[in-house]
Parts: sequence; C-alpha cells; structure tokens
Amino acid sequence: MVPALSGECVLRVEGLEPNQKYVFAVAAYNSQGKLLGSTIGGTTLPLLASMPVPLLSSWAHLAKVAFQTEQYAVAKRACRELWSHCIYPDSESNGKEDRLATTGLRKEILQYSSLHLCQLFLTSIFIETEINIQQGSLYCDSFSDNGPFIWEKEARLAECERILVAMDLAMCLNDAAAALQAAVSCYGLLAPIMFHQITCDSVVQVLKKCLMVLEENSGLLKQKWTGNTSESFIHMIACITYYLAKTLRVLRKHEMAKAVMDCGCRLLQDVYHAQLQIRRLTNQSEGRKTADQATVKSEMKISLQLKALERKNKKIAVSEGTHTPEPETSQTLTVSEDPNLLYELISSGTLKDAYVHVMKLRRKVYFTEFAALLLQRTMKEGHIDLVLEWGQSLFQFLSSRDEAMVLSAKCLEGHGQIRKRSGNQNAKGNETSQNKNASSHDDTRKKAKHKLAQNMLLKMRTHREVLAVENLLAMISSVMQRQEKRLQLRHTCTEERVWRSHLNYCMAQAHLAVFYQRLAQQHGGDLDQRYSQFHPLYFSMAYSGVLVWRNNSQQHELESSNEAVLHEDSSDHKDYVMTAHKDRGRKEAVDGSVAEDRCKEGEGSPHSLEQQMEAQRCTGATLLESINKVAVHLRRAMVLAHRGNHWTTLQCVCQALWDQSCRITVLVQRAAQLETPCTITAKQLHSILTPLLVLATDFIMDMLQKLGLWSLYDSDLTEDELESSLHFSVPLDDSTQVDLRWVRTLVLHTLERLHDSGKWESLAHFALLFNSYTRDRYTVIITPLLVHAQRMLLERINSFGGPAVPQPHHVNTQKATGKEVTNKSYAGCQLLSGRIHHAAQKQHLHKKAALTNSIPREAVDLKGAEIQHSMSLVCVPLDVEYTLSCYHQALEKKPYCLQMFQHSRSLLVLLLANTQPCFMIPTQHCRSQGLSHSASFVNFSPVVMPTPNIQPCDLTEEDYSTPDAIYGFPISRDHLQTIISAYTTSIKYLKANSRDSLRVLALRELGNLQFYSGNTRAAHSCWSKAVDCALQSSGVLEKWDGASLGNGSLQEILRKAGMWGCLQAAVVTAKIAQFILTSDINQRTKYCLLSAYLFKSLLCCSMAQPQADLQYASYSIGDELLPGVDLFSEPHRLHLGTTVSSLNFICHWLLTTGYCITLLPTLALYLHFVGTVCRDVQHTVKGKILKIRALTELCLFTEAVKEAVQLTRGTGVLLPHGQYIASACVKPTKTFCSNKSLLDNAEALEELVNCDFTPEVCTLYGPALCLRFNLARVQLVLALTNAVAGFPVPDSVEGEVCTSVTSCSVDPKDDEQEGPDTDDCCPKTGEQKVLNLDAKTEDLSPERIKFLLLERASLWLNTISEQLESHSLCKMETLELMIESSLLKGNLYMQQAHTALCFETAVSSLKLLQTSPVTVRGSGADDKDFGESDAQNGDCPRVVEASERIGVHLWLHCRLALVHSLVAHNPRAVELLPGKNINEEAARVLQEGLDECALWGDLDIQALLLVEGARLEARRGKTDNSMTMLQKAVSLLSGRTRLPQKSVITLAQATLLLSDLRGAQSITPLQLMQKLLKKQLCDFGESVELVDGKMCFFPPGPRNIYLPYFNILNQTNLQIGNILGQSQMETQVSASQSSQSTSRQTLHHSLQNESDSSNLISKQSDHLQS
Repeated sequence: MVPALSGECVLRVEGLEPNQKYVFAVAAYNSQGKLLGSTIGGTTLPLLASMPVPLLSSWAHLAKVAFQTEQYAVAKRACRELWSHCIYPDSESNGKEDRLATTGLRKEILQYSSLHLCQLFLTSIFIETEINIQQGSLYCDSFSDNGPFIWEKEARLAECERILVAMDLAMCLNDAAAALQAAVSCYGLLAPIMFHQITCDSVVQVLKKCLMVLEENSGLLKQKWTGNTSESFIHMIACITYYLAKTLRVLRKHEMAKAVMDCGCRLLQDVYHAQLQIRRLTNQSEGRKTADQATVKSEMKISLQLKALERKNKKIAVSEGTHTPEPETSQTLTVSEDPNLLYELISSGTLKDAYVHVMKLRRKVYFTEFAALLLQRTMKEGHIDLVLEWGQSLFQFLSSRDEAMVLSAKCLEGHGQIRKRSGNQNAKGNETSQNKNASSHDDTRKKAKHKLAQNMLLKMRTHREVLAVENLLAMISSVMQRQEKRLQLRHTCTEERVWRSHLNYCMAQAHLAVFYQRLAQQHGGDLDQRYSQFHPLYFSMAYSGVLVWRNNSQQHELESSNEAVLHEDSSDHKDYVMTAHKDRGRKEAVDGSVAEDRCKEGEGSPHSLEQQMEAQRCTGATLLESINKVAVHLRRAMVLAHRGNHWTTLQCVCQALWDQSCRITVLVQRAAQLETPCTITAKQLHSILTPLLVLATDFIMDMLQKLGLWSLYDSDLTEDELESSLHFSVPLDDSTQVDLRWVRTLVLHTLERLHDSGKWESLAHFALLFNSYTRDRYTVIITPLLVHAQRMLLERINSFGGPAVPQPHHVNTQKATGKEVTNKSYAGCQLLSGRIHHAAQKQHLHKKAALTNSIPREAVDLKGAEIQHSMSLVCVPLDVEYTLSCYHQALEKKPYCLQMFQHSRSLLVLLLANTQPCFMIPTQHCRSQGLSHSASFVNFSPVVMPTPNIQPCDLTEEDYSTPDAIYGFPISRDHLQTIISAYTTSIKYLKANSRDSLRVLALRELGNLQFYSGNTRAAHSCWSKAVDCALQSSGVLEKWDGASLGNGSLQEILRKAGMWGCLQAAVVTAKIAQFILTSDINQRTKYCLLSAYLFKSLLCCSMAQPQADLQYASYSIGDELLPGVDLFSEPHRLHLGTTVSSLNFICHWLLTTGYCITLLPTLALYLHFVGTVCRDVQHTVKGKILKIRALTELCLFTEAVKEAVQLTRGTGVLLPHGQYIASACVKPTKTFCSNKSLLDNAEALEELVNCDFTPEVCTLYGPALCLRFNLARVQLVLALTNAVAGFPVPDSVEGEVCTSVTSCSVDPKDDEQEGPDTDDCCPKTGEQKVLNLDAKTEDLSPERIKFLLLERASLWLNTISEQLESHSLCKMETLELMIESSLLKGNLYMQQAHTALCFETAVSSLKLLQTSPVTVRGSGADDKDFGESDAQNGDCPRVVEASERIGVHLWLHCRLALVHSLVAHNPRAVELLPGKNINEEAARVLQEGLDECALWGDLDIQALLLVEGARLEARRGKTDNSMTMLQKAVSLLSGRTRLPQKSVITLAQATLLLSDLRGAQSITPLQLMQKLLKKQLCDFGESVELVDGKMCFFPPGPRNIYLPYFNILNQTNLQIGNILGQSQMETQVSASQSSQSTSRQTLHHSLQNESDSSNLISKQSDHLQS
C-alpha cells in the first residue's frame, strides 16, 4: 500500500525473479481500506523481468532512437555524454595540429568496456557527425550557405577531428568496415577543399591518415561491390593521392610527397587489378563476352587515367625544379611502346621531340589528347609561332583523315550502285550467262547466301529470282559497311570532341596573342587607359539598366536600313539588298576620296602618302585576319564543347570570349580616338563579335536548362540580393557550377547587340527565354526591348504580307498540345509546322503582285519567294498587349525605393554619357540656327536634350510605341543638382525601408557626385556615412586607432558587414585618404592603414590564403582568391577599376611611410587583381617592383633577390590572352641565403647583377618600367652593401683582379647613336658577364664585394640619368624618377664616405622640386597645388599618379637626406659651405625640416630629424639640447599603437643615445627596448633568448642575419651590461663617500626624467605587443 500523496505516489516492486514474466495492475483503496470502484485497474501486458540497463548503453540507445526520429537536440546531448566518458576533456584545448595528430581516446576505459559498448560509442560518433553535416550543410559537392570562408574550413576540420576518433576506435576494434566508413566520411567533408586545391596542413594530416587506413584495409576494397562503388573507391584514392602529392610539394616536403605517390599508386593498382579480375569472372560465369569486352575497355580507360595521375605529378615535380628528371624522361619512344610515357615526355622533354612522337601516334585513338596537351604546353611557354604551325598541321591531318573515312563510305555506296546496275543488265540478258557471273560473287554475298533459310531457297525456282536475291544481298552488304564507316567516324568525332575543343581554344589564344602584338606595334603606348575615357560596358544595358542613346553612324545606319526594309516591296527584296550594298560601297568610296584629297592637301609627296596608306591597309588586313581566325576557332571550340556536353570547357571558352571581346572593344575604342585611328572599325568588330556572343548566350542558356540550374531562381531571393547585396548569397554568388550574375550580364549585353544589329526575332527569342528561366526577375529591364522587337516584327509581317497573328504554326501547336503559345509558355513548347497550302500561297502572291504592280509570280525567282515567305513568319509570340501587362505587373511588384534608386543611377549614367564623344548630342544648335535636317551637317534627326526629374516617371501607362521611348538620352552638367537631389531622396527611401546594402552604394555614388561637383566637404560626409553603413557601426573613422576597430576581430567584422561591405568600406576609406586628406600626412596614413586593414579582412577570412602578414613575402595568390567566388561579377557592388586604383594608392603610400609589413598582404591582393583578373602587364610589373622595394626595406633579401631575377625573365606576369610571359632561360634562380654572408652568396649576387631583360620582355614592359626596375635593383644592391660594416676596399694591385666589373654592356656613345629606343631602357649584356665573383679566391672579401657592387650601382645610376634625358617620358614621371635616382645617389655616396657629394645631391634634389611645376615648399597647400600634369597627358593615370607622389613626403625625404649629409660630414675634410658656419647652417636646415614636419603632420620623419639633430648638438657639445631632442623623439614615437619598421629603429636609437648621454642610471628603458626588439624579431620568425646579456638562438641559428634589430639589440645588451657594471662600482664608491648629498639630488632629478622615458617606452612596447 502506497499513500496517494500529490507528486509522491510512486509504486515500486521488488523481489522479482529474473527471466520471469509478470502482469501488473493498480487498485485504489480509501482510508478505511475499501476498494474503490469495486474492481482493480486494467492489467498490463506480460512483462519480462530483466537486469537494469547500464547508463552508457541507455545514452547510446537514446541517441540512436532520437536520430531516427529526427530529434537531433536529444541525440546530440546523448552523444556528448558518451563522448565525455571516452575522450580526455583536455584534448579540445590543445592546438588544432595536436588535436588532429592525437585523438585523445581514453584507452584505459575502453579496455574495461564491453565490445558492445564500444560499438555503440562508435555508432554515436557517426550519428553526431551526420547531424552536424546536415545542420551545417557540410556536403561533399559544395560549400555551405556560409560561403567559402575560413569558418567553413574550421567546421569541416572539426568534424574530421571527430571522425578520426572513430577511425582510431574502429582500428582498435578491428572493424574494417567502420574504418572504411570513417575514411569515406573524411573524404566527403574535405572534398570541396580538395576540389579547389586549397593548401592546408590540417587537411594533409587528415588525408594522410585516411590513406593509411585505406591501405591497411585494402582487402575490403578488393571485394565485390554493387553498382559503381568500386569505381568510386578508385576515384577517391586517386583524388586523395593527387591532392596530397601536390600539396606536399607546395609545402616543400618532396620526400613525403614521393612516398605518398608510391603508396597511392600501389594501392590503386592492387584495387584495380582485383576489381578487374572480379568483373571478368562474373562475366564469364554469366556468359557475356560482349559485356566482358566493354568492362575491360572501361577498366583500361581507368588504368590510363591512373597512369596519367602519376605522370601529372611528375610534371609538377619537374616544373618546380626540385628534382632532376628521371632517366626514362630522355628515352626515345616508339609507337610500339606504351603511349602513357608521352605524358612525361610532353611535360618535361623538348617541344620538338614531343611533337615528333605525338605525330607518330596520329593513327591512335588518343592522338588528339596528346596533341592538345602538346599545344597547351607550347602555348604556356610562349612559342606562338609553333602553336600556329603545329596547330595548322594537326587540323589538316584530322581533316584529311575524316575526309578519307567519308570518301571510303561513299566509295562503298558507289560500288553498290555499280553492282545494282550490273545486276539489272544481267537480268535482261540470256540465262546462260549465270555461269560467268557466278564466279564474281564476293565473300560477303556468299556468307549471306549460306545463312539464308532453306525455305527461301526453295522458293527461288528461276535464275532471275536467284540473281535478284544476290543483288539485294550485295546492296545490303555495301549499305552495312557504309553505315559502319559512318558510325566509326561519328564515334571517333564524339571521343575527340573535348580535345578538339581544346585544340581550337589554343589556336584562338595564339591568334589573340598575334593580334595584341600587331596592335601594340601599330599604336604602342597610345592605347593606355585614360581617365577621360569610360569603359564602353559602363554604359551598356547590362550594367546601367538603361539603353543609352548613341551618337554613332552605325546605329543610325542600322535604324535607317531597318526602316527601308520594312517599307520596301517584297518582290524586290533581293534587289534592295544589292542596292543597299552598292550605296554603302559608294558612300565608302566617296568618304575615302574625300579623306584622300584632304591628305593630299596636307602632304607634299603623294608617293609617301600612298605608301603610308598601303601600310595601314596591310596592317588593318592582318589585324582583321587575326581577329577573324580567333572568331572561327572560338566558335568551333564552343560548338564542340556544347555538342559533347563538356560544360566546364564550354564555360571556360565562353568566359574567355566575353573577356576578350570586352578588352578588344576597349582597345579599338581608344585607338579610334587617336590621331592615327585603328584600321579596324567598330562596325567590323561588331559584325565579328556579335554572332559569337549570340552563340555563347544560346549555349550557356541551354547548358543551364539541361543541368537544371535555372531552378536556383526558384529560391526566395530578395531584391537586395538581385540588385547588389553586400553579403554572400549562395544562388547568385557561388560560381562553382555557374556564375548567374555573369550569365545575366552576358544575356543583357547580347540583347543590346541584337537590338543594334536589328535582329528582332533573335532578340525576342532570347528575351522570352531569359524572362521565363529567371522567373521574370529582370523583366523590367528587358521588356522595353522586347516590346520594340515585337512591334518591329509585326511591321515586318505586314510589309511582307504574312499571315496574321497568331500565325499558323502557333495555331497548330495549340491544337496539338492544347496550350496557347504565349510569353510564359514559349520556353517550354515545341512549335509545329504551319505551312500554308501551295495554291492558297500562290493566289496570295498573285494578289500581292497585282497590288504592287510587280512582275507575275511565275517570273519571280524561287529563292526570293522563299525569302519573302520566311520573312513573313515569326517563331516568337507577338502579343504586345500581353507583354505590356506582364511589364506593368512587374513594375507594381517592385518596391518604390528600388525604382527611385534605379532612376537616380540611370540619371548618373546619362550624365556621364554626355562626357563621351559617342554619346553626346551635337544637334541642338542646328535648330537654333534655323537649319533644316537636309541642310545641317549631321545625317540624323536632331534630338532635344531632355530635362531630368527627381522622381521617376510613371511607367505603368507606357506602351513604348515610339523607338525613342526605349532610349535614355544623355544629360548635360547643368542638371547636376537635380541628380544630387534624386540621390538624396533615394537614400532617404532606402534607409526607411532598411535597404542597407543599396544605401551604401547610394552614399558612395552620391559622394562621387559631390566630389565631381567640387564639394569636397559634402563628399567627405557622404563617404564617411557610407563607411559607417557598410560596417554597420557609427563613427568608424573616429574609432580606428591604427590597429583595430574596438574589440571585434577581422572575422567578426566580415561576418557582420559582409564580404563586399568590407571591400566597399576599404575602397571608400582609400578615397577619403587620397582625395580629401591631402594636407595631413598623419591622418592620411591612419586612413590608409584602416583601408589596408579592411582589405586584409578578405584574406584573413579566406580558407585558401595565409594569415600572417610576413608570409606574403614569398607567397602569391593563385587563380582564385576565394574558391568559387567572382568579386567583380556585379560592377556596382564592387568596381574593378576603382578597387585597383585604391589599392595602388594605398600600396604606394604605405611604402612611402614605411609600413612595409602591413603593405605585403595588400600588395599581394593588388597583384592578384591586376595580374590574374585584369591581366595588365604594366600594373603587374609596377606591383612587383613595389614588392622588391618593400622586401628591400624589410631586409628580406632572399625574397627580394628572387623577385628581381624572376621579373627580368617575365616570370609570373600574365599576358592579356591568358598565358604567362615565356622566358628563354628556364633554369631556377640561385637562392640568396639570408643566414649567410655576402661572401657565401657570391653566386646569387652575380646573378642579380648580371640578370637582364630580353628584348621581348623589355618591349612589353616599356622604358619607364625598366627604369623603375633598375632603380629598385640599385636600392636592393645598396641595402646589401649597407649590411657590410666596413668601408669598400678597391683592388689592391691593378692587373691582379680576382673579380672584375666590366662596363661593356652600357656605352653612352651607343645610346647617343641609337637614340631613345625601347631596348635602351635596360642594360645590354654581351657575351661577357657584367660581374664575375669567385668566392674561392683568397682576395675576395665582403669589403671587396661591397666595392664592386657600389661601382656597379654607380654605373647603373649614371646610365639611368642619361636615359631619363633621352627617353620621351612625361615631365611628371621624369621628375619623379630623377629625384628617386638622386636619393639613391646620396645613399651611394654616403656608403663611399663622400659626404660632400651626398650634400650636393640632396641640394640638387630640393632645387629640382623647387624649380619644377610641382611646388611643395612654403604653405601647407594641398597636393593639388603640388603639380600639374602635361597638357597632352593630363588624364593619363601614370602621369596623374606620378604628380600625386611628387608631394610633401618626397620633399621631406630630400630634406632628411640633406640633414643626414650635414650631420655625417666631417668639417675637417672638405668645406661644404665656404664662409658659413656648417653647424649653424645644419641647425637652420634641421629646424626648417622640423617646422615642415609639424605643419604637414609627419611624425616619423620628425623623429628622425630630432635624432639627427641630437647627434649634431652632441657633437657641438650641447648635451642638454641633445637630450631634450631625444626626449621629444621618444615622446613622438611612444604611445602609438602601430609604428613603421624604421620608426622602431629610430626609437631604439633614441633610447640608446639618451641612455648614453645620461650615463649610469636606470636600465628600465633599455630593458623595455630589449623587449620591444625581441618582439620585432619574433615577428620575423627569429627565436632569440638572452643568456647573461648575450643573444642565443635555437638551432639551426638565425634565419636572417641582415635584420637591423640584431645590431641594435647587441648594442642594447652591451649598454645594459656597462650600466650594471658601472652601477656596481658606484655603489662601492658611494659607500665610502656617503656625505655628498648634492649628487643625490642631481641623481633624483635625472632618475625622474628616466622614469618618464621608461613610461613612454613601456607604453609603446605594450601597444606593439597587443
């Protein structure tokens, strides 16, 4: 009896016997013990009494049941309980590397656990992993919705860590199936990372363990599996092996890579042979010989691919130059040998040998594959001529082979016809001739005759019947053989499609290279970008959303010709076409004659004029021929890829077509505005490129339809995502499968081109398809063109007398399918023929002929009639009213704030269009003069420039009945305030509707408008608000302290603001620094550091890029910055040109101000954009030169020397057509070892001095960049020589020269004779080396090397000065290079101890700046006042950038060089300023420099000047003044959160000098400086320990002995040791002389000053460490 208390009524049964069944029931009694209800409760089912279930097993069963019922929270809770019981709790606190190496299993607990419990724990691990995979979308085929960021990689590695525990547990339990499952799970998690070839140590560790598990359990892989499981295993092993081998080589672990490759290949072979044997046995047992042959063939194909894997990895090893080629590389192959050896020969052998052996295999089925690989390698190495020659021969062979197969089939058909005719003749003759013909039966007929059924032979009673049957058999035999030949040809073409596509793509690249070379030869540097010229795509409908009216003859000719076609008689259609061509020819002839007459008036010699015109014609013909060949091969490549469903190849070719068409269009547009215009006209280019773009659009849309990728538009996409969201959106921004934003741009641009060409039916077709596929997402943009096209088609039908709408084929389709053909259903319907009856058609044509008084129908040419009939039929639906109704519905759905913003953006585009000659409206003044259209000097109707409105027009009633309604007309600058008001209103609406992404773009564009109007204050305000809105914070620019934005990390900022939000903020901040903060160096530097910080967020959040800044010293970003993401697919969200310009400014400014470590990741990003994305040779070389200078400033000479040597060869510089610059010398560069002295690096120094540009590379770079490179090389050489402490030592005895410097490469006389040629911009090396160093010679010493290098640097500088006078560079660029050369000369003279020459050089530099158009001295004017560009090149970027760099900072550097020479000068040697006190003049110059630094806010140079002034004052004996200046220098540099590297040296020098002047006092400042220097060395990867005041290094020693921190740290240690020793002595003396109290007061005063310095330095040290 249990009392029935509330909440405490618990029934407990005890004493039950195990394994017995019991039935339970409940009865209720009252307090008197009477049974309530007169009965007991219901009984239970029989229950078996058993032992209690263990707690851990209960958790395991709960996890399993919860997972099956999708109660994932409960399942994860149960799994975590088991995990905490079996895993060490501190395993997760270790580093990631350690966690992946050791899994942390509690083996002592598992040893005492039952096997069943271990299996349950193993199952729970897989359950939790599966739940996390589903919840995080960590699937094997793509990244999750979070994007390809570093947290995605960390999430996948975290799951791999859990799977590794399961793998170890399965191996302990000898559970091979579970271990294999764990390996497959890890492979699935890491598959996206492997697919994008992301290098990661953690991934390598996981996959190595997986490969080991697969090898240990290879017996399970060799078993029989269902379906394609075995092939999937083989594919998995191959992918793991390839990734590991390649990644380990990238990580320079070559021995491990080789071991992994051997292990993987061995495992692949074993599994392959085992599965092949299983399939053969299975097929034999089932008696399927045909299936067996197919299986063997497929397995042989797999074997070929596996062998190719090994050859591919050998190719990587050879390309890295780490191992010498194996002996089999040089073996001579024959056709009878294994053709797989050709993989290695093609990758590592000579090109000619590879070509010979490839041609030997031209009868093999894999011939085209090897041919494509050969052409790809030849193209990669830059042998354009060989690509064209070999490609032509390859195509000729393939064509002849295909023709031979077709002819053989035709011959068989001809033989069959002959036999048929001979059989008929024999049948008509006498029956006695059967004996003669009986012997002429061939083997095929005999075999067929023997196979005939006996009853058929019995029916043949006469000879005629027998002969007829034999002739029938002969004909069937020939038909079958012909069919076999055709099937064989078709099969061969099908197998070769992908490789033929690659062959055509290589040929297109080669012809593109030829085209660019010829275009550069014709125009040279005149095709450089200019700020006054916009990119044509900026005004295209794809980017602006509006069809901008163009003022060009092409558009008006097209419009007039279309109108003429519509109003011309149908029977004279052919004659009209001929007449139009004749009229156009007459017009061109007249224009040509007028131009010729004008030329004759200007030129005196007609022969020279004819020669020039003939040369231009030839050049134009060659350019046109090249671009036509490019078009042919690109078309073939696209067609072949599309036919074979090779979608990756198709996308590659189509994107290449798009990129090259944009680039060529820009170049032709620039060339058209030159004095000698390009020989290719825009009309010719339009006629060539438009059909290709139409074909690419058709193929891409069909590809997306077949792959079902249009379904991505079914997702719930917001308007912000479509319009330009700053956050990552998977459907639109993940371009792993396809880039939908690029597809949108391609389609819209193609529609605009079709409109310009008057191809109305194609325009309507693609517009309807795209609207249907994209679920009417872009119908507001497309519908105006679609309506216009439908109206034009209706007019065409009426003009040709076609059937009324709906036309017969639409009616027949509706009758057959029951669905009406409308805009919505057009994409999914197949039209049926609606051919009109011939009699009715004839009667209609007679009626039409009578009405038009034309000739009768019988006299009309049949071809012309068919043309008329085809022009009168249209495949697309032409219901204009329905189209307009859909358009109005889409307008109603679109939010008004988006309409307002689109209207503002359209007004901005139209405003900028008015600045371009091809869009300006020049006809308004014609009406003011009262001229009619015929009397005016323009050949089209005058257009009145419209007046814009702030609010968008109501388009719900617009029917686009007139052609002008679809155009947007340019707007004059007078309406600028209206556009600003429109943007202001848009921003208010966007803010009210929480459209933050679009509001950022609107604020940025409004700031651009304000700056364009001259209102810099308003521009600054708009840009600051844009930064705050992008980062979703307030007062960002004020919160930035130089190192961080509050407490948030870079990853948190990017998660919050979005990827494009950070980039927008970075670009806008750079604009503020460049255009607003022109007079405050400190503020400009602060903003540049913020911009670089935001740019770096992209690198820090990418799973493919390093995290530390110094890693970018030897690292370059590959093809993908973020895997599967195109940052510039939406130009409004992030404009490529603006981003590159901002990065260019930031990189130059950070280098100038000394923040070189911060510069490295920003410079890597800049080089990726200008190299991989833009393929701009000039900007890439500029970036690499900046990198050499930055590495030189950081004393990273290993990387700097390598970059310099590689740049002379063109390594890593991508050409516009997609290939790198080839180098004649493929040998690797000699490594400069930073842990060795200059004497030990003699070979590397020799290569650095002797390296030279080839003529081809020099032509590509141009004279200006070659001069800049030589200046950077001089700077590098001077930095190397500065590392030698002693003075340079010349050769002791003339004639006994162990090393020599020869100047045969540069001869000033040769320069004067040859003139300013491009090849003179770099030294010309002859057969003799410029510098020969023999390290084994006894006389060679570091001082001797220093002397030789300084002599060579002096010769370079003199040559540069001569070339600056001879080359026709712009004034700004020449001035900048001259000042940089002068500063380097001053450094050279200082190392040579020629302080007088250094002084003269500094003075000449300052005079150059004073007398130049750039005025920097005097008032604190803006940089706008510092210079003016040349009149002709005022909008050239390099001129503008040079004028920006010639500013106050360059002036201060010259001032610093002057002060440095004055301080270092010895007055006893040479008198610099006769009649003046050198010390007073130096003090005056120093004070002027300090005033200028204070005025312009340059704290770093001010501190340097103070240190130099302190040395000067100390030399003059004014110790107190010197200490005051040093105290001020320390105060300036202390307390800042970030210091440039030179300022750290300055702070250390100031502290040492201050301590030296004060004498034996506290060592606290010096100890803090020790801490600061050790922190700097730790950043450079040096491990330094101080033992008894001496530096000690961990093995193998210091990595870079050239770092300046070592020397200063040694001095600091010595100073501390001296002070400690001196203080001990003073302690002993003070004990005997304790009565002197005055010295104590003085000591207290000095210690107080010392305490102040210590506090400042301590604060600086803490900031730097944080």
